[in-house]
Amino acid sequence: MTENSENQTHEDYIELDQEQSPEPEATRDVINFNVNDQRIAEVKEEFKDVDAYKDMDEAKAAKKVLTKMRTTLAEAHKEQKAESLAYGRKLDGEKNRLLELIAEVEDPISTQITAIKNAAIIKEEARVGEIMGHIERLQSYSLDRHDLNVAQIKERRLNLAAEPLTEEIYQEMLGEAKMAHEEADSKLRIVLQRELDAIEEKEKQDKIAAENAKRQKKLDDRQTKMDAEEADRKKKQEERDATARKEQEEKDAERQAELDEQAEDQRKKQKRLDDIAEADLKQQEVEDEAAAARARAPDRDKLLDYANTIDQLVKVKPTMESQEGANTMLFATSHLIELAETIRKCVEEMK
Repeated sequence: MTENSENQTHEDYIELDQEQSPEPEATRDVINFNVNDQRIAEVKEEFKDVDAYKDMDEAKAAKKVLTKMRTTLAEAHKEQKAESLAYGRKLDGEKNRLLELIAEVEDPISTQITAIKNAAIIKEEARVGEIMGHIERLQSYSLDRHDLNVAQIKERRLNLAAEPLTEEIYQEMLGEAKMAHEEADSKLRIVLQRELDAIEEKEKQDKIAAENAKRQKKLDDRQTKMDAEEADRKKKQEERDATARKEQEEKDAERQAELDEQAEDQRKKQKRLDDIAEADLKQQEVEDEAAAARARAPDRDKLLDYANTIDQLVKVKPTMESQEGANTMLFATSHLIELAETIRKCVEEMK
C-alpha cells in the first residue's frame, strides 16, 4: 500500500483530481468517471495481500471499497452516457476497461469470500447431517421391526435404551432426537406386544387343537372299538345266520324228508284205502249181490239168515265195566240167543 493511500481513507478515492489520473493513451479523450487508473492501481496494491481466510473483516472492507468503486463507476457512466451516443460508446469502453481492472482485484477476493461462505455452509450441513444421521440411527431401530422375533425385539429395545441422548451429540435437535427415540421404542413396544399376543394366541390355539386332537383320538378310538365290535357282531351274526341257515336247511331237509315220507305214507295209506275201498266195493258188491240174492230167497232162508245175524251180534257184544252193565248185557244176550232159537224153531215148523 502506498504512502498516500495510508493517509487517505477508503472513501476518499472519489475526490481525486483528474490531473492525477494518467492517460493510458495520448489520443484518448478525457473521461471523468471519478474512478481512474491511478486509484485502481492504488487499491490493487493496497488489497494485494488481502486474504479472507486470514482476516474476514479486512476482506469484507476491501470488498466494500471495490463494490463502491463499481457502483460509482456505473452511476457516473450512466450520467455521462446520456450526453451523447458517441460519447456513450467511449464511456462504455472505458467503463469495461476499468471494470476489467477492478475485476482483477475483486474476483479473487470474491472467490475467497464465496469459498469461505460455502465452506461454512458445507460445515453446517455436515454438522446437521451428522446429527440427522444419529437421529436416523435411532429411527432405524424400528424400521425392520416386523421381521424380528420376540428375543430380537427385546434386544433391540435394550440397545435403543442404551443410546445416549445428550445435547453434546444432538445439540439444538435434542428434542427431535428424544421424539425419534420415543417413537422408535413405541413402535418396537407395539410390535413386541403384538408378537407376544400372537404367541399367546398361538399357544391358546395349539392347546385347543391339542385338546381337540385328544378328544378326536378318543372319539376315533371309541369309533374304532365300536367298528371292531360291530364287525365282530356282524361276523358272529353271520356265523349265527350261517349256522341257523344250515340248521334250517337241515330242518327243512328233515322236514322235507318227513313230508316226503308222510307223502309216501299218505300215498301208501291212500293206496291202502283205495285198495280197501276197492275191496269194500267189491265186498259191497258181493254183499249187495248176496243181499239181492237173499232178497230173492224164500222167507225161510231170510229168517235163518237173520237168526245167523243175531248170532254174530251176540258174539261181538261189548265188555261192560260195571256189574250192572254186565248183568244188563247178559240179560240182552240171553234174550237174543232165545230169539235166534225161536226163529229157527219157527223155520223148522215152516217145512
